[in-house]
Amino acid sequence: MKQVLIIGFGKTGKAFYEHEKHLAEVSIYDDRPVEFSEPFLPFDEAKQYDYALISPGVPPNHPVWMHCLQQGIEVYGEIEYAWQELAGHVIGITGTNGKTTTTTLAFEMIRQNHQRTFLAGNIGFALLNYVPESRSDDLYITELSSFQLETTKNFTPLFGAITNLTPDHLKWHGSMTDYINAKFRLFHNKSDLRNIVINRDDPVLIQALSDRGFDPADFTGFSHTTQLEHGCFLKNDQIVFRNGTEEAIMSVDEVRIQGIHNLENCLCAIALAKLANTPNEHIRLVLRQFAGIAHRYELIAEKAGRRFINDSKATNPDSTIPALKSVVRPTVWIAGGMDKGSDFSAMLDYAKDRVEHLILLGENKLIMKQTAITAGLDQIHLVETLDQAFDLAIELTRPGYDILLSPASASWDMYPNFEARGDHFRQLVGAWHV
Repeated sequence: MKQVLIIGFGKTGKAFYEHEKHLAEVSIYDDRPVEFSEPFLPFDEAKQYDYALISPGVPPNHPVWMHCLQQGIEVYGEIEYAWQELAGHVIGITGTNGKTTTTTLAFEMIRQNHQRTFLAGNIGFALLNYVPESRSDDLYITELSSFQLETTKNFTPLFGAITNLTPDHLKWHGSMTDYINAKFRLFHNKSDLRNIVINRDDPVLIQALSDRGFDPADFTGFSHTTQLEHGCFLKNDQIVFRNGTEEAIMSVDEVRIQGIHNLENCLCAIALAKLANTPNEHIRLVLRQFAGIAHRYELIAEKAGRRFINDSKATNPDSTIPALKSVVRPTVWIAGGMDKGSDFSAMLDYAKDRVEHLILLGENKLIMKQTAITAGLDQIHLVETLDQAFDLAIELTRPGYDILLSPASASWDMYPNFEARGDHFRQLVGAWHV
């Protein structure tokens, strides 16, 4: 019987186990004690495993991963492993910010016209869970992180998109160059780059492509500033798609979700939907109805004149800046979390004239505090928990104020994911009585 090692036992690790338990004898390694009722073996350095399955988030320098490489044990990530067995096609969306909104929009558009369309990856179910019942006509709209792409080799999506590139997860990857290289694995096996959608307004992405010998014009683009030969753009307040012929999709005013960052997400999703032959009426239907996603600048409630905004999905500085741009009332901002090596200076320089108080928590709170002081913020408060941050925010506000949770940091120092962090904030809002 095959001997298989699973490294990391979160959502993906459990999906690995369900797939492997009838095919192999399974060993499990996790940095924390594994509490699991089904049979498994502990990691054994002396055992020669047939292959290892690694969860996203386990860094490349992890000792067990390094051990496998030194012993010649093939290591597969979930996307590579699932793709090899999946009967259908993957449409992959990656980038630093906007992935979830873009993936959700593309899924909602494409499924209007293609019955067997599924949501997968970081959003929805693990791609591996779809393998047993997959069919050749399936489309899997899949949000892909740099962690997941890092371990791909032969993976080739039918279509793909890169929303943008800003520094993120640099402690994990080691450098911005390695982070970008991981993102670009989305298309490293693609011969037709026209099936990959890129953000033509993102100078970092465009420079990174040029530095690696790619011509951005060879891709399908999206832009809210420039009319493109191939891609989705704005023309006289109309959203237009051009790919040989030019089609006016709809007026910008008809799009329900607001903000430049959301407009970019819409343009990217439209480009993917058009590549998948989605009729314009289905695209219009979705964009007129789609109101956004949970934990992304989500107005939870208004109580005693205070508005509570949950932006827990903002896990890096660049994803918090759109929330700061949206400030229109006196605001107390709650931020901080796991230290990913991010540079907070641009974000905090932008915030200094837009927020009245900054409440910091998490392992990077001292780093963020020092950067905030340098940027000129003077009302800075340190707390240990989100409960304390919420209570302090109530004390510091009065009717007419906003309380904004936009951490600009990952959640893993205190929560299993950003959803749990946002749900905790939602619970605190629900439990507060004037």
